[in-house]
Order: sequence, then structure tokens, then C-alpha cells
Amino acid sequence: MNTIPTDLRVKKVLLLLLALLALAAKPARAHELVVLQSSRIIPYEEALAGFNEAIEGRLPTHGPKQISHDPPITLVLADEPDEATLHRKIQAANPALIVAIGTNAFTALRQYTDIPVVYLMVPYPQAASIGHASITGVDMTCDPVEQLRAVAELLPGLRRLGLIYDPRQSDALVEQIRAAAAARHITLVASKTNQAREVGPLLDAMLGTIDAFWMLPDSTVVTPETVEIMLLASLENRLPILTFSEKYLKRGATLAMVPDNNSMGQQAGELAATILRQPRTTPLPLPVAAKARTLFNTGVARKLGLNPAPGAPGK
Repeated sequence: MNTIPTDLRVKKVLLLLLALLALAAKPARAHELVVLQSSRIIPYEEALAGFNEAIEGRLPTHGPKQISHDPPITLVLADEPDEATLHRKIQAANPALIVAIGTNAFTALRQYTDIPVVYLMVPYPQAASIGHASITGVDMTCDPVEQLRAVAELLPGLRRLGLIYDPRQSDALVEQIRAAAAARHITLVASKTNQAREVGPLLDAMLGTIDAFWMLPDSTVVTPETVEIMLLASLENRLPILTFSEKYLKRGATLAMVPDNNSMGQQAGELAATILRQPRTTPLPLPVAAKARTLFNTGVARKLGLNPAPGAPGK
């Protein structure tokens, strides 16, 4: 009867133990930082450039959230054949954090409730909210104090400023505006609503009593139909409109204060680096856009009898 020598059996056992130890010591699959961009339009590209500048050299290279590549993996939603393909690519990257640039990208990430998400270039984050705690971003709302300064320069006689808002979305912003208006001795005429169909009648009730109207980034109040109502009221009543988007400025609003895209990308990069180095179970406070540009629709301004400052950017 053949028997295996004792020393050979011991060697086999030792080799088996070493193999098991090697498997146990095998490092976990490395994480990636993933950026999902809605499309390749210039504002998103500018934001991406700012983001990459901010995170360069700041990503953790060891620890549970180490990132294996710098710059991050960047995917463009518009380039993907379907969402299933997109999600396979995201899952293959084993992301430690995902950055969403643009509303469509943000909305496409609804299923990732266990991965931190940082968003930017999303006008209505409440409406597209993924609904988990590990989410933060850069608010596209510019500083109300700076916005009022820009309006006051264009309208030195401004005394009463109107706006319509949904308290569920914009209550905190309106309180900031109220405080900034009070500091300039401007009366805020604010109407609440939770239905877009009420916007027209509420605006009609303000006409003749306000010197300007502020279009807030509130998805209840700002719809294709209500924007037409606001812009028509502006022309018919010589009512200046302050807006948050260059898109509405081109369509007939008077003045827009819009965030600087590259600067917002840098802010998002700083947020992402902070989260990766110091994981949190609660979201960081949402910073407002640190830098903004003031733009005028000079044609509309002239029709309303207004004169933007010499050299002011116009459309």
C-alpha cells in the first residue's frame, strides 16, 4: 500500500495555507472616480475642466476609498447607446463617488443610493433628487446680495420687486432675498403657489405695483407656458425681468446673473475631494456659485428705456 511521506503531506498543507492566505490578502478591487456628463455642450465642458483642475493631486491614493486613476473616468450620457450599457460601465468602475454634470446625468443616477453623488449644472436639483443622504452639489443660485446689486445698478429707482415661488422648493432662497432687499430698502412683493396654472393670475395681480420681476429657479413656477406669460407681461408693461438663465435672457428677459461654469466645476471638485477623504453619512451644505457673470439683453433693455452700464456684457 502506497503512503504519502509525512514531510510531503506537511508541504502540501503549507502550500494550501499559503494560497489561502494570499487570497485573503488580495487587495479589494480599486475604486474609480466617475464623472457622468449629460452631453458635450460647451458649458458642461467648462465645468468639467474646472472639476479636473480642482481634484488634480487631491484624490486619496490609499485607504478604503483610494482612487486608482487621476483624472477620473468621464462618461457622456448622450454618447451611450442605452442606459443599460451606461450602468454596466459605471458598475465596472466600482465608483467611490460619482459626479453628475447636468440634469439628465443627475436623473440617470437615481439607482445609486449607496454611492456618494456630487452634482453641478442642475437648475432644479429638488425636482431631480435621487433621494439618499450621500448627495450634495453646487447650487446654481447666485448670491442674492450680488443679484440685487446688479438690479439696483440697472434700476436705480427700484422700490418694489415682485416674485412668485413654491415654498416647498424656494422658501430658504426667498428668505435670503427678503433680507437682501430689506438691506437696500426694497419692498419684496412675494406670492406663494404650488401650481403652475396660478402663476399668470398672480403675476397679473402684481402688475402696476412692482418695478421689476425676479424669475427664480423654481420648477413649479418656471415652465414653458409660464415663461411665455412672464416675457409677454414684461414687454406689454415695460417690466424688467431678472432671470437665472442665459436661455431666458436670449428669449426676452432683461438681465441675467449666471454662475461661472469653470468656477462651479472647481467647487464640485473640492466637494468631491472632501467627501473621499472624509466620508460622511450626512450631506455637506450646498454651496452657492462662488463666481457669477451679469448679462444684459441690451435690445430689451433699450425698449424698456433702460441703459446698462457702458461695457456691460449684452446679448
